[in-house]
Amino acid sequence: MPIVDVHYKEGKLTLLPQELPRHLRLAREAGFDKHPYIICPYAMERTIQGRAGQPAAKGKTYDEALGSAMEQFFTQLHEVAVKPGWPEPVITGVDESTHGERLDHSWRKLSAARKAGFRTACTTYEHAIRLNPGYGQLLDFPLYSNPGFWEMRTEDQINKLKGMCKEYGHTFWTYGPGCYADYSPITSRFRKARQEGCLTENRYLNGLFVYRSGVQGSWTWTFSRYENDPENDFDNPHLSKEQCIVYPPADGKGRNRDTLQWEALRQGWQDYQTVRMLSDLLAASNTPKSAAIKAQLDKRLSQIPLANYTQYPQAELQSLREWMLEQIAQLQ
Repeated sequence: MPIVDVHYKEGKLTLLPQELPRHLRLAREAGFDKHPYIICPYAMERTIQGRAGQPAAKGKTYDEALGSAMEQFFTQLHEVAVKPGWPEPVITGVDESTHGERLDHSWRKLSAARKAGFRTACTTYEHAIRLNPGYGQLLDFPLYSNPGFWEMRTEDQINKLKGMCKEYGHTFWTYGPGCYADYSPITSRFRKARQEGCLTENRYLNGLFVYRSGVQGSWTWTFSRYENDPENDFDNPHLSKEQCIVYPPADGKGRNRDTLQWEALRQGWQDYQTVRMLSDLLAASNTPKSAAIKAQLDKRLSQIPLANYTQYPQAELQSLREWMLEQIAQLQ
C-alpha cells in the first residue's frame, strides 16, 4: 500500500493519507521527532496526470490544471504531515536532478511544495547549483554526494560546498551510505562505492566522515526493495543481491530481520556520538592533559584517509573508538 494516495475528479483533489500517519507514529516512537525527515513523492505528478487524463508536464512550471492539482496535493499533505511534536517533513524532488527533464521535473515539484509551506531537499552536485542558481534558491537542504561517489574527496571540495551553503542559506547535508547493491550496468563506475558487503563504507560514512566533514545531516539509502523471493539472490537478472537493509520475517509474522549493513550504519552512528562527546569535553576543558588528548585525537583522525576509507580496517576504527571511550572516562 502506498504511503499516500489521491482521488481526483473535475479539478478537485482529495488526499488519501493511507499509511502516512502510521509511519509518522513509528518515527516518533523511534526517537526521530527532533529532526527533519524526507518525503519522496516521486510518482505523484505522474499519478495525478493519469487520474486527470492530462498530458505530461514539461518545463520548470506546471500548466494551470496540473499546477492547481499539485498545489492541492501539497497543501493537504502539509495539513496532515505537519503537526506540533511531530518530526518535520521535507519534500525532495527528482533524484540527482542536475539538468534536462529531471531538473525541470524537480524544479516545478519543489516550487509547488515550497508554496504549500514545506522546506525542500534534493540530491545534487556543486556544478548543478552553480549552473542553476534559481534552482539552488528553491533548496533548503542540498544533499551533496559523499566521497564514495563523487564529491567531498578533499578538504578543499568540502570547504567549497560549505561556502556555497553559506551563500545560499542552505543546510549542509550529504547522502550515500545504505543498502544499494553493486550491480551491472554501473558496477565498473561504482566499484569502490558499493555498500552491500562493504561494511567499512557504511560505518565510516555514517560516523567519522560526518564529524570530519562538518555536515549537518546525512541521508542514507536505506530501504527494503526486493523482488520475488527476498531469500533468493538469483531470481532477479538485474541485481546481484536484494536491496534490503532489513529482511521480512521468514514466517510473515513478527519483526523484520537485521542485516550487517544496518549494523554498520549503527556502528558509524556510535562512532559519531563518541567523537562528539570527547570533542565537547575537550572544548570545555583547559588543562595540559586535555590539550595532550586533543592533539592525539587530531593526529589519529588525520591518519584516516578522507576518501580512500576502504584502506582503513574495521579493527582500527574499533580501536579508535575504544581509545576515545577511555579518554572520556578519564575526563569525566
